[in-house]
Amino acid sequence: MSDWDLYKQTCFLMAQPLAPELSFAVITAHNPQGDKVSDTYNRLLDYRLQQDIVRLNVPYRELWGSAPDLSHREKSWAVLADKSIMLTLARAYQQNAIYWVDANQLYLTPCLLKDQSEEHIGTFSQRVIVSA
Repeated sequence: MSDWDLYKQTCFLMAQPLAPELSFAVITAHNPQGDKVSDTYNRLLDYRLQQDIVRLNVPYRELWGSAPDLSHREKSWAVLADKSIMLTLARAYQQNAIYWVDANQLYLTPCLLKDQSEEHIGTFSQRVIVSA
């Protein structure tokens, strides 16, 4: 299965759901270009990404992007910022794609994958797993 097809199956682990009317990006710094790297390197990338998000001076919240069976997880951020800014930031962290949420509609949006087009993949709320 391609990375793109795997991305379309992602669910999101959160401490509490976000308001359905919001527009935001879900972005990670983990595993640049879809290549598995060490946990230590992923933590370093995540720290740097969080600092870049803080500098944007916009609301954000931690979450985890996960395989449906929870076998793979990547720390991510829901960021209430302009889509073009988030795409630029994702490219800086060599990410293949981001998720864009607009009024609960979930889109998989390519960054580095030039052979893909943005794809509507359902509603965000249907993929959220609330965990303490």
